[in-house]
Amino acid sequence: MNSLLKADFFSLLKSKITYVVLFICLGFPILMVLIYVGLGKAILNLFDDPEEMTQLRDMFSAKSITFSAFSLTQNIGLIIPIFVGIITMADIRNGTIRNKVIIGKKRTEIYLSHLIVATCFCVVMILVSFLMFFGASSIFFIYGPKVDAKQVESFFRCLCIG
Repeated sequence: MNSLLKADFFSLLKSKITYVVLFICLGFPILMVLIYVGLGKAILNLFDDPEEMTQLRDMFSAKSITFSAFSLTQNIGLIIPIFVGIITMADIRNGTIRNKVIIGKKRTEIYLSHLIVATCFCVVMILVSFLMFFGASSIFFIYGPKVDAKQVESFFRCLCIG
């Protein structure tokens, strides 16, 4: 099993698709935050009432944008599984699975190694995307509530749950 995991992680690291997904996970959050910045500026020009501007500022905070990374509406959650399927299918296309079966590896071991590698890949890419959302939104927006120990705990709890 260890040799299968090593081989799958090695093929994942040398794959160009991995770098494409990494580029998407780094670039997409920045693009989304810039869209939020433009949208916020456009909406601010429409309002004259200070109370409405305060509500808008609460809606466009770094905290709300950061935690929207785990939302069902984010496209990263759709993009990553598609690329994981492409990476997994590369083993079939290249004939690597046939070679693994020929040398005596069990099919369940092959499946579990693919499952573990795909899960690790998805978790790492989602974390990269989340951290990019946090970094980019922290640059352009205020965080929201005052940062204290409770907010830090909430941040890490949401990160683990997400």
